[in-house]
Amino acid sequence: MSSAGSPTRRPSASGATISRFEHPASRQDICRISEALVEQFIASFSSPPKNLILDLDHSEDVGYQNVS
Repeated sequence: MSSAGSPTRRPSASGATISRFEHPASRQDICRISEALVEQFIASFSSPPKNLILDLDHSEDVGYQNVS
């Protein structure tokens, strides 16, 4: 049953959300995007930085944050 004709019901997901499930990114896609983002970041400097630290920890543990 379509919810398009009902003014009280909203679609449960947008087309973009459904597309993410239908066309997931492969591991190779994610690696290519990651490389492109790092290259773009490095290219934003007048000269490439000597060191680049990537903090990939996704946790929100306060114990690891510098709290003032």
